Amino acid sequence: MIEVFVIIKKPWAQDGKNFSDRIWTNKQKLTSNLHTELSQCIIRGDEPAKVIGRLSEIMNVSERQAGRLVMAEAAAISSVAKKDCFQELDVEEFQFVATLDRHTSELCQSMDGKHFKMSEYQIGVNVPPLHCWCRSCTVPYFGDEVTEGEQRAARDEDGKTYYVPANMTYSEWKKKFVNDKKIKELQKSELNDSIKETQILNREEVILKAKELHKELLNGNDFIDEKDPNPVFEYVTRKIGYDNVPKVVSALEFDTFVRESPIGILYRGVNADTVTEVEEYVNNFKLGKLFTGIRQAYGHGIYFSPKESVAQMYKKENQHGATICATLMKSAKVADYRMILKEYSLTGADVVRLKYKDSKERWEYILASLSEYAALAGYDAIAMNGFNNNDHIIVLNRGKVVVKE
Repeated sequence: MIEVFVIIKKPWAQDGKNFSDRIWTNKQKLTSNLHTELSQCIIRGDEPAKVIGRLSEIMNVSERQAGRLVMAEAAAISSVAKKDCFQELDVEEFQFVATLDRHTSELCQSMDGKHFKMSEYQIGVNVPPLHCWCRSCTVPYFGDEVTEGEQRAARDEDGKTYYVPANMTYSEWKKKFVNDKKIKELQKSELNDSIKETQILNREEVILKAKELHKELLNGNDFIDEKDPNPVFEYVTRKIGYDNVPKVVSALEFDTFVRESPIGILYRGVNADTVTEVEEYVNNFKLGKLFTGIRQAYGHGIYFSPKESVAQMYKKENQHGATICATLMKSAKVADYRMILKEYSLTGADVVRLKYKDSKERWEYILASLSEYAALAGYDAIAMNGFNNNDHIIVLNRGKVVVKE
């Protein structure tokens, strides 16, 4: 009942200073309605989606905008209530707990396992929410010896729950169950590509899939990383498993893959201000988070070229650079650019995105470019095949890439 009392007092909504002036023009109306809707939600046990829908209609804003506010304020209310509870129980220190899965933000990853004095309890700093759609929480901290032998929940790539030691931090979990697991799986895989064939979806099936992913965003079950240069592409590839690490092989093994590849040898030039930054970029491409880059003239993805001279051009833009030599696995499905562009245009998503400046409340938002469409259809790459005099290969599925050491 603590949360009910906290929300009824509504100290968090007295001046409305946390609300965006651009979106929420009538703050008095907003705070009043938000207070009413959240109070009823907590008392009745309603799903957040109902509150988001009602607030969106009342305030005449998108459900995405309403969702960001409702989920953030609900998390803040929960944290205020928790503080009261901790103080009543004479808790001296609290610990930050992040969700152990691949959707957790880097900020929450870095905070997981840290503990602080109750006098340092500050929402938005060391207490959730630290950002929109934050899923972290806090628990009392009594020392590591108290949690010895206990467990905490984690989720695998399919969302299934399993358990790890309670004192395992996010960084430790990620190294053991994400990074190390991927490396071991690659090392155990045979030289030939044994990855299961993916069925290509038709246009109606792609639209249905886009609507499903969009619904997850509206319901607050997932989030889009707005800091990513291509946030929608990052979301789509993460959801369908296209952000897996590539296979790194020796020169001898690489030649075998090239002979079987549907595309041949590919080159990608990278550059940075220092040698260290270049090395970090290359290593991150092999083992880190998928980063597609900022230049996306023909669609989102990782741009390669069958011509080494093109990669050399990008490599030499700064003093320091490197060339990534790669190929695609023999089972990789490569779409023709013109064909995908036509299919994507027939969805109408490109027209809707131009018509509505903020189309996040519409399913078309998921089809940010023809690349998102192609990825959802089941293609691993797009070949430009001379379109606008370009022979680039836009890689969508990093897991289908083979990199030469």
